[in-house]
Amino acid sequence: MNASYRFVAYGLVMMFVGTSLTACSTAPKSQASRDILQDKARLTVLEQADPSLNSFLRDRSYAYAVFPEIGKGGFIVGGAYGRGVVFRGDDFLGYVELNQGSVGLQAGAKTFSEILAFADGPTLNEVRNRGEFTLGANISATALKAGAATAVNFQDGMAVFVKPSGGLMADLSVTGQKINFQSPSGSEAVTASATQPANQINTDPAFQNRFHSEVQNPGR
Repeated sequence: MNASYRFVAYGLVMMFVGTSLTACSTAPKSQASRDILQDKARLTVLEQADPSLNSFLRDRSYAYAVFPEIGKGGFIVGGAYGRGVVFRGDDFLGYVELNQGSVGLQAGAKTFSEILAFADGPTLNEVRNRGEFTLGANISATALKAGAATAVNFQDGMAVFVKPSGGLMADLSVTGQKINFQSPSGSEAVTASATQPANQINTDPAFQNRFHSEVQNPGR
């Protein structure tokens, strides 16, 4: 393959990635799809079965965004995309969309879930009001495993937890992730107190078992 052909091919791939990362709206179009996304987001938190994470989200976080599934893959160009939901305790606040484009040698498809915790109301409002918020280089991700949240501290008012669910995840970098927020009505404001903790997360085993069953077997 000569240099000019490689240049054209690279340009076409970049156009495709750019288009695919921007073509989707923040919230799913149908109400049924929105309900499913909310259910999957709640289930993502419940399935962690990590008391330290539940405590972190309940006692230390003002609110948190849950991305049940983010796809990332490619051999020359790697890009990631996923939709999520913002909660304050058990209360639904809105939808979020994540885009991450990167160029490098990334072999193999990767799928992971991500939880983005907000330390306080002003941090959440900054993400909501900016239109497209970009995570900085000083925000790192913590791999989700038992007890991992115990030693986590907020960086720039945020904390990120990531759990690979498919493929190899050698790189847990979240630098450059772009977050878009959409409130339920599209214009509803999210007002926040800087110090008020999140509402109680329902960690009752009976609730978790019933909720898990209903999500896995809808309509039954």
